[in-house]
Amino acid sequence: MKPTNILGGPLFEPSQHGGMESIFQKSGGHYNIFRIAEESAIKWLRELFPDGEANEHNFVLFSASGVHGSYCTLDKIEASLRKYGPDKYSIDDSNKGVAPDDWEFPEVTFLIVHPRIVCLRYGNCPVTVEDLPFLRKLAQTSNDAVKKINEGNV
Repeated sequence: MKPTNILGGPLFEPSQHGGMESIFQKSGGHYNIFRIAEESAIKWLRELFPDGEANEHNFVLFSASGVHGSYCTLDKIEASLRKYGPDKYSIDDSNKGVAPDDWEFPEVTFLIVHPRIVCLRYGNCPVTVEDLPFLRKLAQTSNDAVKKINEGNV
């Protein structure tokens, strides 16, 4: 089953599939919340938003934190990746188990919102330098979509 970002997400999907699981163990996208496993997070973001384009029916909030991650931003992750490289910071004898103050774990939290069908999807996404252009475009188009929703409603 291939999700679509045209109608607001998959309407008839199983409660568990492809690293995504309904927290209610309920099938279908309507009135549901799905947790996306870290190992399949970028796959799902690219599946739901193949060209990185969000719209008022499907958008993403990054650095959402809550109970499932941190508030770390794409900017901080990029700076850390460029300075320290793609490998997760290793704790060894040379650093006495302490990471540098400017090092960030290369992972961003996200919340996918499908307002039309009242569906949320959340998770943590490992970030690589190669993924940054896609994630930044998705963040920008998501911001634009939220602004469009709120136009005239202030």
